[in-house]
Amino acid sequence: MIRQRLADRMEAADRTTAHAQRAAEEVIDGFGAFQKMEEGVDEMSAEAAAKSDLRRDLSEENLKSKFRRLRREGDVERELKELKEKLEK
Repeated sequence: MIRQRLADRMEAADRTTAHAQRAAEEVIDGFGAFQKMEEGVDEMSAEAAAKSDLRRDLSEENLKSKFRRLRREGDVERELKELKEKLEK
């Protein structure tokens, strides 16, 4: 009788331990899934930021501004060349 009670309690303890282990594994799996989702969100956020930067950099107004700046720089280079030629004479 005592042996039976002891065996029953050990069996109940084993079931409780197994249940706790399954619950712990589910929690760990949940954290892993959450981490994967977080990585996916970070990746999508970085991609969206990159696309936004590209759109801004390639916008018509921005490109026009860059071309105007390049033309001005070209004018400066031409003027510098002309001044150097004058000094050499």
